[in-house]
Amino acid sequence: MPKSVLSLILALAVLSSLSANAQAQAPQVRAMKLIAPDVGWALANQRLFWTADNGANWKDITPARRAGSDEHIAYVFALDAHDIWLLYAQHGDPVCKFDLAQSVDAGATWSWIPVTLPPELQQGLAGGSTLAFVDDRHGWMILNSTKFGAGALLVTSDGGRNWRDTHDDDPGGQGPVVLITPEEGWMVGGEHDDDLHVTRDGAKSWQTISLPAPKEILPAKFATADVPVFEDSKHGFVAVTYTGGHQSAAILFATDDGGHSWKQDRVLSNLEETSEGHGVQSAIVGDIWLIAKVSNRRPIITALRPGARMRATIDPASQVSGYFGANQMSFFTPTRGWVLVDVGELFSTTDGGATWTDITPK
Repeated sequence: MPKSVLSLILALAVLSSLSANAQAQAPQVRAMKLIAPDVGWALANQRLFWTADNGANWKDITPARRAGSDEHIAYVFALDAHDIWLLYAQHGDPVCKFDLAQSVDAGATWSWIPVTLPPELQQGLAGGSTLAFVDDRHGWMILNSTKFGAGALLVTSDGGRNWRDTHDDDPGGQGPVVLITPEEGWMVGGEHDDDLHVTRDGAKSWQTISLPAPKEILPAKFATADVPVFEDSKHGFVAVTYTGGHQSAAILFATDDGGHSWKQDRVLSNLEETSEGHGVQSAIVGDIWLIAKVSNRRPIITALRPGARMRATIDPASQVSGYFGANQMSFFTPTRGWVLVDVGELFSTTDGGATWTDITPK
């Protein structure tokens, strides 16, 4: 083989290798949140990025890695534009270890808080977790168990320095969760996927609220619920995706009595069939229900107002409507928000989805 041809082959091989390595190292966003106009965070490749200009520029605010540790960021929670909590997990056999990192200056400095677990919880944990705070002192942490459908809920009232196990009281869900006040919190899951669980006494006792599938969407009946969003102490919404049969549907329920009862408010039907536990990504802003779908790797926003009924259009070529192509969405106003598509790319809009900008941290 002539040397010129051999050199060309080697050069192409090197370029292919470099391209593959670059692709493998390309940031893939796993989680994100828009906290205030233009302010938010993104977790990509185990690095935490922060922006104050709607993703035009990102700053890596990941805490310095501690020597000899193989811990990873299991969950990110930002209370506001300054207070950030990271839950670190370190897998072990048979014990998983957890630590909290807290910043009160948008990631400029961090303090570490070791998480001391009760002895009965130190084994059988899977490393997955959920974290939520309602202020700088009161928070919840769910540590997922290796047992299907079970999770350990711990409660703190001193900023995460001490945690109380609620295993004798909580319904055993694995999240997501939301805290409305230090006393009132909501959890999704438990024995039945179609249940919401609420406590109004700081996780000492619980009430289970079932949201049965409306008859009009049957046979889709397996539910995946989001946590409720409340406008005030009385009025709120919760979005539920129902699957099963040959199609799926998303329902928005509303409450006017603080979540004691819920009624069907809006319906998005005729969605493609998907697996149980796979929900439509949506956001509530005021009284507008924003739902994300993806077409050609770009988000499209559907806005439904109170009382709306809509049938999704299925693309005959792909047999999908695209409403299961988004991983997360976060909107601060009806026009300003972020959507994370399922390939790990993060997009921003400032005009309600008419145009999009790729803001994936680079």
